[in-house]
Amino acid sequence: MSRTAICAALGLALAVFVSHKVVQAAPIVASDAAAHTLTIMLPSGEPHTFTPSPGFFARAVPTPGDYFVVYEDGYQSHSPKAVFEDGYKGEGDPALVSHGTDRMMQFFSYQHLPEHLQAHSKPFHDLAQTIVDTLPPNAERTTALRKLLEAKDCAVRACIYKEPERSA
Repeated sequence: MSRTAICAALGLALAVFVSHKVVQAAPIVASDAAAHTLTIMLPSGEPHTFTPSPGFFARAVPTPGDYFVVYEDGYQSHSPKAVFEDGYKGEGDPALVSHGTDRMMQFFSYQHLPEHLQAHSKPFHDLAQTIVDTLPPNAERTTALRKLLEAKDCAVRACIYKEPERSA
């Protein structure tokens, strides 16, 4: 089974990376060898927990920050963070970083916000991801992301804005 078919069977849409091999990969957030589960960060910024192939944990137990890797033939493995980031680059886009998205996507993260602010920030994240997924990497795309980031920051600040007290 191919890596694309394996990822589809697992319900995963992983980013593509290129070295002397082409793989699909995602950063590992957590691993539980006893439960045989792995939690990875999808390119969308969402965590996803699943059961990797049998024998995955028999080879080694990955640590957070390492990468879950699916090779062309469907073989699943993990790679230490430094080794992976030194050897692989995001496919076709020099602006891609190790987690497979535009560098600016880090600023659209919303999971760290309180729940009431997440509701206002997430739509900006989703639109930014659509821009990254559908537009070619160039200065105009970066400008679009920067302006969207400015709008997102304003929307979040609007939620926490307090009118100044008026003096008598």
